[in-house]
Amino acid sequence: MLKKIFDALLNDKYFPYSYPCFWYLGESDESDTVLDAIEAAHPYWTNGDVCNCAVETGQLKLAPRHEKYLGHYKKMLTDYVIPDKWFE
Repeated sequence: MLKKIFDALLNDKYFPYSYPCFWYLGESDESDTVLDAIEAAHPYWTNGDVCNCAVETGQLKLAPRHEKYLGHYKKMLTDYVIPDKWFE
């Protein structure tokens, strides 16, 4: 069952934004302005669509420390590894 969940996460188009670093896209005034402008132009988009657009168009990027975390998260899901203490 966990393998199916991990595979589903990796294949979801919103995957990069479905983990905690997603929220760091909006950690500065500049990124808030970018996200607000995209949202205003596309009021019916989900948060994931707004963030996908911001990243795909190069308007926003994750900080290097968050890219590193994303890499660890992808590896965990790809290798089907569950970190210690997740089930305590």
